[in-house]
Amino acid sequence: MIVAVDFDGTIAVDGFPDISAAREVPDSIAALKYLQEAGHTVVLWTCREDHPDDDDPRQYLSDALHWLSERGVDLEYANALPAEEEFRTFGRRTKVYADVYVDDRNIGGFPGWHQVCAYVDAASAVAEDGHIERESDPTEEPPAVPDEYGRELVRRYSDKDDALSVTEMWAMSNWLLARLKILEKGAN
Repeated sequence: MIVAVDFDGTIAVDGFPDISAAREVPDSIAALKYLQEAGHTVVLWTCREDHPDDDDPRQYLSDALHWLSERGVDLEYANALPAEEEFRTFGRRTKVYADVYVDDRNIGGFPGWHQVCAYVDAASAVAEDGHIERESDPTEEPPAVPDEYGRELVRRYSDKDDALSVTEMWAMSNWLLARLKILEKGAN
């Protein structure tokens, strides 16, 4: 799968414009390495750009790529796709195509890196040819939520001091629905 990941607020915080002040968002580096090791194409998807004059110190995109590389995450693609994945034949191509977009400004907020990895794992398990089908069919089953993750969400939901994000509530609901269907089949 192609996973497009934002930088500021998603991978690192406090790093714009001075990258030397950047701090890792908890688990972001480990998650990026995990996604790459699992065979996913991780694309840096960011508003950061380099100044056209190489001598200008405002090389914000290169700064982010270097910051990642220093932490063992080498990304081949930034605000671009592998040539074999590019399907558009004309135009500016201002939006990177991906199967999954990871950004701290998601509706409902950023779910956290553990949930991102669980979602990508579940989605890639049901994807064909490495891509999630774009057409939604309301009769189709939602992506499977791994048992361990579903149980953890229910545990956290039961703990009134630990609020779940919208994304986590969605995943927990899908997991519970799958459990109910298994019980219904057993009762018949």
